[in-house]
Amino acid sequence: MLRGAVKSAVIKELSEIELYLLPSTNSDVEILKLLCNNNVINNIDIEQALEKSVLRRAVKDYFFILKGQYSPNWSSLDHHIVPEYFAYAIEKGLFSEKELKKIQFENGETSEDFVREFGKKNLLSHLRENLLNPPKF
Repeated sequence: MLRGAVKSAVIKELSEIELYLLPSTNSDVEILKLLCNNNVINNIDIEQALEKSVLRRAVKDYFFILKGQYSPNWSSLDHHIVPEYFAYAIEKGLFSEKELKKIQFENGETSEDFVREFGKKNLLSHLRENLLNPPKF
């Protein structure tokens, strides 16, 4: 009973986290590792939760692009969108063709070109690894 409640709470928190806050505090990392080591949560649970955060951020970025009709390119948007999250959402089919046609990609590029340029293979596992093993600064 308690195990399930803890798992649900952690997954909910991870799915709602703003990804720029990763990595979290050392105590959060240690708690997550403890839960993983004790089979309360697993890699799939973490990645599914992080995917919700990635897709939520991609939707925010989509509306940000539409609002200003910026080209979805890292240099033209500075640090306002996360291209790899946006590419992931496109690849997963989050946006319809009609929605994607509203975006003016740079130099006549298509959404497929954008995914090829900015898509990151194994994005969710990379985010999970950064969460559980944050880079040292």
